[in-house]
Amino acid sequence: MKRVLIVDDSSLFRKLLAKAIEEDGVTIDMASDGLEAIEKYKGNTPDLVLLDITMPNCDGKECLTQIMHLNPKANVIMISGIESEETVAECLRIGAKGYIPKGDLAITKVQSTQSFSQIVDQILGAKEAA
Repeated sequence: MKRVLIVDDSSLFRKLLAKAIEEDGVTIDMASDGLEAIEKYKGNTPDLVLLDITMPNCDGKECLTQIMHLNPKANVIMISGIESEETVAECLRIGAKGYIPKGDLAITKVQSTQSFSQIVDQILGAKEAA
């Protein structure tokens, strides 16, 4: 069973994303900020973390750094409305496997065109090929 941790300060976005990726064999956990995400990561290491960049208490970059210290092979995909190339490049340097702008994340399209597994495989496969 695949475990996914969704980290975003917007409860609505967390719920919508969880609904979009809901499928057999996927267990979803959620966190509202980086501190909560780090604790959840320590308690039950997920196969994938979908991580917002801009959050209170502990932002996505700091959370990503902590997760990568815990597990350098962690699969983390950043999801954010921030589209600064510098921010994205920094997250990729820290260890994120990919980045999806929230504006491009058409949740209903994701639901109707591909399974969550296919989307993750595409992102992680593209990173491994690079």
